Amino acid sequence: MICDQDSAIEVVRNTIELSTEGSKNIVLVGGKNGYGKTNFLMSLVWCLYGDDIAKIDENFKREIHKEGNYSRFLKSSLNWDAANSGVEEFSVEIEFSKVELPDAKDIKSDDNYKCKLIRTFNTGTSSEDFNILVENINPNLFLETDHKKVFVNDYLIPIEAAKFVFFDAEKIASWAELSTKDEGSVLNDALGKILGLDIYEALIGDLESYTDGLRKDSATSTVKQQITTTEKGIELNAEKISFLEDEILKRETAIIELKGKIIEYESFLISQGKRVLSVDDLEYITRM
Repeated sequence: MICDQDSAIEVVRNTIELSTEGSKNIVLVGGKNGYGKTNFLMSLVWCLYGDDIAKIDENFKREIHKEGNYSRFLKSSLNWDAANSGVEEFSVEIEFSKVELPDAKDIKSDDNYKCKLIRTFNTGTSSEDFNILVENINPNLFLETDHKKVFVNDYLIPIEAAKFVFFDAEKIASWAELSTKDEGSVLNDALGKILGLDIYEALIGDLESYTDGLRKDSATSTVKQQITTTEKGIELNAEKISFLEDEILKRETAIIELKGKIIEYESFLISQGKRVLSVDDLEYITRM
């Protein structure tokens, strides 16, 4: 079940039931262009992952960059009618059923827990609040942000798997254009998370870090200095790569906007035919 309150597509609280029945385990959400399908999808991803939404899909990342940053992106997500009425807050809730949890001190192993995620953003204070409520479990278990992220990633939908779960029709077309290597990377990461193979990858990474640490500790001072210099170089290059990726996204967004303007100009000129443009027409083109 999903509840949407005053986000981009909803001016009032709207509840959508997506429970499955028996063998009917697929739910289709459809609508014409501009009816809010992508915003609906984005609201689901935002409720689950918050500021990690940019890691799910390049389109989400592009939307954030278009607004400038994550906070401005969220401010622009408040429904216009709600904003004009003085509303400053919107929220999305997702309720899961039959959530499987392991044995723990305060948790009894079971696969039938109900869990509710509630994420709220206030445009006036630019503050975001995220709560996890699991029936019959002390909510104090989920006070830290990191704990909440771990719970969503480990027991609901892993963020790598989300890339394979939350996408619209355009994503299928983009996957078809991927090279074999890129496609394999995307799908392997997603399936690895779903099957739990990431646990073994994490273990391998931990063992490699441990053995690297032992080698570093036993190395001479000269080698240690070389290792430190190399590690700093890797960090700097990673920062440069991140910066360049952001610049690429900004330029791609600008290109999309310019292409939209070109289409506007072309449509206007075609509509005018061979008619000589008046001063008013030229002023209109200047304002476009």
